[in-house]
Amino acid sequence: MPTACEKRLCSHLRELLGTGPLTDQALGDARRRSELLTSGISTSADAKALGATAFVGGAIGAVALERPWHPEEISALVAQLATDSDVEVEAAGREVFRRALQAVEEAGLPGLHTIRAILSLLRAFTGMHEASLWTTAPTTALQCLVSVGADEPSRRMRAAARETLRSGRSRLAGRGLVHSLAISRWDRPVGALVFRARAAERDRIVSYAAEVEPTLGTALDRATVLSRNVARERLLQEASEKRSARLAYDIHDGPLQDLAALSGDVRLLRRQLERGLLDEAPPVVLGRLDDLEARLRALDGDLRAFAVSLDRATALDVPLAEAVRRQVAALGSRLSASVRLNIRGGEDLTPSQRYALLALVREGLVNAQEHGRASQIQVRISVGRRRTLATVEDDGRGFEVENTLQRAAKRGRLGLAGLAERVRMLGGTVRIESSPGGPTRLSAVLPHWESRADKRVRAA
Repeated sequence: MPTACEKRLCSHLRELLGTGPLTDQALGDARRRSELLTSGISTSADAKALGATAFVGGAIGAVALERPWHPEEISALVAQLATDSDVEVEAAGREVFRRALQAVEEAGLPGLHTIRAILSLLRAFTGMHEASLWTTAPTTALQCLVSVGADEPSRRMRAAARETLRSGRSRLAGRGLVHSLAISRWDRPVGALVFRARAAERDRIVSYAAEVEPTLGTALDRATVLSRNVARERLLQEASEKRSARLAYDIHDGPLQDLAALSGDVRLLRRQLERGLLDEAPPVVLGRLDDLEARLRALDGDLRAFAVSLDRATALDVPLAEAVRRQVAALGSRLSASVRLNIRGGEDLTPSQRYALLALVREGLVNAQEHGRASQIQVRISVGRRRTLATVEDDGRGFEVENTLQRAAKRGRLGLAGLAERVRMLGGTVRIESSPGGPTRLSAVLPHWESRADKRVRAA
C-alpha cells in the first residue's frame, strides 16, 4: 500500500508529468520498484523514507530521456520528500539521484541514449549550465558524443576534453567556469565529462559526477562497440554493393546476350520450318517451338528483372517509389495482373533495407502472377520513424503455406526462404498469409536502423 508520503509525491509528479500512458507506466514501475525494495522491512519511519525515495527516484529516471527535468522541479520534489520523511534536503537529493540513476541503468537503453539520460539528470540535480561527454574511440579523432544545455560546445570545452583525454587526468580550472573529469575503464581514460559551472558549485557537482562515472563508462563501452559494428557493416555493405553491381553488369553482358542470340536462332528455325526449307514438320514440332520461345522470353524477363534489382542506380540513386516502379516495369510482359503502388517515405532507408524491399516486391509479384493467377496486385510500403512496413497482396487463388514452402525447398526453389533470411539479418521479420481460394499476403517489417537513431541523439 502506498504511504501518505508516496501519495502526495505521486500527486506532485502527476502535476509535473501530466496524464497519459507514459506517466502511468513511469509511476507504476516506480511503485513496483519501491515495493520490491521495502518488502519484508518493518513499517518504521526509515523504511517509509526509503520507499518514498525509491519511488521518486524511479519516476524521475524512468522519463529522463523523454522529457528534460528542470532544476526547479527536482528541488521542489526533493524538498517535499525531505519534509515528509524528516531528512536533510541534501541527503534526500543524493539518494533520489542514485535511485534515478539506477532506473536509467535498469532500462537497458542503447549507449548514447543512456549517456544523454545521465547527463540530463546530472544537470537537473546540480543546476550546472551545460555538460558534454567526449571520446576518441573508436577513432583517434576527438568527438562529442552527447551535449546537454547548449546547442554546440564551445572551443574551451573542446580544449578541456582534449587535454583530459591526452593526460588521463581531471582538469578542475580553479576559478574558471569550464571543468573536466576523466572517465576511466580498466585504469585507462576512455572519455571526458566536461561541464560549465561556477567555482563555488564545482565541488558539489564533482561529487555528483563521481556517482555517474561507472555508469558512463559502461554506456560509453556499449556506444563504442556499436559504432565499431556500424563501421564494419558499412564496409561489408559497400563491398556487397560493388559485387551486386558487377554481377548485374555480368548478367547483362553475358547470359542476356547469349539468351538473345539463342532466341534469334529459335525464331530462324521456326521460319525455316514454316517455309518448308526443311522436311515437313508435324504441327507438334511447331507447338513445341512455341513453348520453347515462351520459356525463353520468361527466362529473359527473369534475368532482366534480377539485373535491375542488383543495379545500384535503381536501388539507391532514385526515390524508393521510382525504384519499385522500375522493378515492376522490369518484369514487363510477364505481369498480366494490374499492379497498384502505395509507397510513403523511403529516403531514410539504408541500402541493405532498400535491396530487401525490392527483393520482397519482386518475389511477391512473381509468385502472385505465376502461382496465384492473380488479376489485381497491391504493393504497399510505409517507412516510419521506428519501422518500415511492406506488403504485397494479391487476389489470386491462394495456397497452403506450409506444404507449398516444403515442396519448394525440396525442388531447390528458395526465393521466399532467401527473402526471409535477408530480412532477418536486418533485424526484421517476413510473414506469408494465404489459404486455398486466396487472397495471399506477403509482408515484412524492418526496424529503424539503430545507428541512425544514435545519430539523431547526438545531433539533438
